Amino acid sequence: MIIKKTINDGGITVAPEGRLDALNAGEFGAVLNESINDELKALTIDLAGVDYISSMGLRTLVSAYHRMNGKAVILINVNSSVMEVLNLTGLSQMFGINE
Repeated sequence: MIIKKTINDGGITVAPEGRLDALNAGEFGAVLNESINDELKALTIDLAGVDYISSMGLRTLVSAYHRMNGKAVILINVNSSVMEVLNLTGLSQMFGINE
């Protein structure tokens, strides 16, 4: 899995490419965990390169949300199949989403 990180004004954007499933959710989670700190104001996750997300991928997103402790977690470039999963699970209400 390829994961790109971009640091911007007080925030960070993490952009995974590929499937967010049991095989690579751990790697993605590790990148998110090392990126989240007390100084971070916002976490943006760019899902443009993600065409599939499993329950393990969802769990990784939820874990990052909780680690941000009330700070902004925004999902951008969410394709229709991933958005459908977020809607079905009710997680679309948790995150700020910019399709």
